[in-house]
Amino acid sequence: MDEIQTFCNNVRILRKSRKITRKEMCAALKIGMKTLNKIESGVLPPKLSCDVIYRLSMYFDVTPKELFLHYLNIWKNSKSSQMADIVNYT
Repeated sequence: MDEIQTFCNNVRILRKSRKITRKEMCAALKIGMKTLNKIESGVLPPKLSCDVIYRLSMYFDVTPKELFLHYLNIWKNSKSSQMADIVNYT
């Protein structure tokens, strides 16, 4: 999975795991429903700004870099210290 697909997947997983509706997320991030739908379907809109990525990271309390990492959904949902050790190692 490439970084763009990972990012899109992480946004969808984070939203669903926190039981946030698309409407709520769009309102909080000040983005349109079409933009969110594209992101969650694996397509980055051509005019997606770094500001949107920053707002997503702040909204989900992760770093912008973490949004592009494939282990994000495992790490954020794990309470295991072993997973934290793996993340700190890489």
